[in-house]
Amino acid sequence: PADTPRNPAVLEAVRQRVQPALQEALAAARAGDATQALDAMARIRVLCAHREGPFGVSEWNRIGEGWMLGGDGPENFWYPGRPLLITRNDRRLGLANGDTGVVVAGAQGATKVAFHTADGVTLIDPVQLESFETAFAMTIHKSQGSEYGTVVAIIPPATSPLADRKSTRLNSSHVALS
Repeated sequence: PADTPRNPAVLEAVRQRVQPALQEALAAARAGDATQALDAMARIRVLCAHREGPFGVSEWNRIGEGWMLGGDGPENFWYPGRPLLITRNDRRLGLANGDTGVVVAGAQGATKVAFHTADGVTLIDPVQLESFETAFAMTIHKSQGSEYGTVVAIIPPATSPLADRKSTRLNSSHVALS
């Protein structure tokens, strides 16, 4: 429990769980090892009830990106290691809403986005993607049907409009590590 997820003890507890997988995914993505990068990213996910604010996906995506890349931030938009979530079905690419992928280094400095598909790992040129978002963190809703080895749940305070009767038993905000 914490009044704010920006509490240093909370951030450190989450970082200790998340950063090793992010660093492994980054190393694999930079080396062009799509399978290892995808597997590393699938080991852990931060889930949020909110999209915005301190308990939201946008904040935790920023934090995750910082843990992966350090204080310098990304070199470019399609940096190796960037996890993506498809937000709309794309039949021509064989991708479905909710599919997750990771940007990996390709030949001659080009990047590709790797996805696990029925045919194995598929590499797609990023310019072909139409509807996606960064996915260091994602909403609990969008994670339905997904499986991760470890989940960090950022649960907003009971006063949140997203809290229902079942969740109002929480008297404070929580970061759940499992």
